[in-house]
Amino acid sequence: MRPVEWFLQAESVFITSHITSERTRFHHVLQQLPQETITTALDIIKNQATLADPYTRLKNKLTHTFGKTKYQMCDELLDMPALGSGKPSLLMSNMLALLPDGDAPGTLFLCMFLRRLPDFMRRQLKAGRYETPEEMARAADDLWEDTAGINAATQSSGYRRHHSPAAKAAGGNRDQRQRSPSPRRRLLKDYPSGNRLCPYHWAFGRLAKSCKPNCAWTHQQGN
Repeated sequence: MRPVEWFLQAESVFITSHITSERTRFHHVLQQLPQETITTALDIIKNQATLADPYTRLKNKLTHTFGKTKYQMCDELLDMPALGSGKPSLLMSNMLALLPDGDAPGTLFLCMFLRRLPDFMRRQLKAGRYETPEEMARAADDLWEDTAGINAATQSSGYRRHHSPAAKAAGGNRDQRQRSPSPRRRLLKDYPSGNRLCPYHWAFGRLAKSCKPNCAWTHQQGN
């Protein structure tokens, strides 16, 4: 259970439904709580009829019991991983959500955000002036989107070069050359005695440039 977020959603429903009574809010929340959560607030639930603010008491009890302490939030903030595949603004939102209540996102917070960005983004953002963390996050998003566009264009260009008709033809010819078996070359030193062909026609066939008397080659060609 994440009580802070849960109660924010519940109170949004109360506002749109025009529910302002403490007791009515209390009973709406009570109906949605799992059994193990009810047990932790049993003292308030049993005595709600005598309380002037049962909803506020229940909310404070559950957020204190199940919510993170400010030190736990700070630990998570310090351990926040570097920017991954998501936008910098998402990273900023996650970091802001871990700020303890009442703590302002000052210079130290912004430095923690910058340290989780790539070097080229960090250098450019340090040179800018931003009134709020959200402004810095939007500037970081612009850099991130520009980089994503460049990477996409580069990959697309590389794909087109690799898959162009010329590249395919060159690759096909190269593959064909690699796959084409080389004919076994006969060597003159292996010429068998008693062969009816002369050594030259036996080794080179029609490519022979010499011939010897009594060679059967001319007879085989029908001459």
